[in-house]
Amino acid sequence: MPDTPLYVSDPEKWIHQIGHDHDVLCLVIFRGAWCSFDKHYLELLGPTKPEGCYMVAWTSQGEDAAKEAQEQWNIKDFDLVIGDKTAALAKYLVDDVILPKLDVNPPRMAVKSTYNLGDDDYPEGLVQPGMAIFAHKGNLCMQWEAEVNEANLYGAANRPDPKALWAEVAHRRTALDQGSSVMPIHGSRLKMCTKCDDIGK
Repeated sequence: MPDTPLYVSDPEKWIHQIGHDHDVLCLVIFRGAWCSFDKHYLELLGPTKPEGCYMVAWTSQGEDAAKEAQEQWNIKDFDLVIGDKTAALAKYLVDDVILPKLDVNPPRMAVKSTYNLGDDDYPEGLVQPGMAIFAHKGNLCMQWEAEVNEANLYGAANRPDPKALWAEVAHRRTALDQGSSVMPIHGSRLKMCTKCDDIGK
């Protein structure tokens, strides 16, 4: 993993390049270095990474937050951890209808006060959790955007279970290898993990 998180200035070109260089590209959006649910899920997901998968964790909290997560969380299985306050990647994923329901809004006052977040932490908004997985030269196999409501602590809890997730991706990779077209699975249809009880909330 690079020592310094990178900034994605041209998301479309970046995704296209990595998608063609690797069998699978997995983009995981997390809220920030302050979020215990993000830490739990990234540490759970990382070791399940299949062979040939390039896994990226991304946050709109910025480079310092990405570096903090990279250094303090057990996420060595991730190939790259990126912090980008411009939220360029998230905006592209929404605009290109890859993650059309991705929630991007200013952090709630309760979150700002609890975690001592300033206005400069999220100048373009806090991007709630999401995932996009590409395979077979950039074909979208899986997409997921967290629902933001009181029941899941406004986007924190309930993430796609890794075992169920990779089983669906493997099924679609096989179909693509055989020349078939596939529709991406939406993560909301999968078994969920990282629930409130897992974090003690």
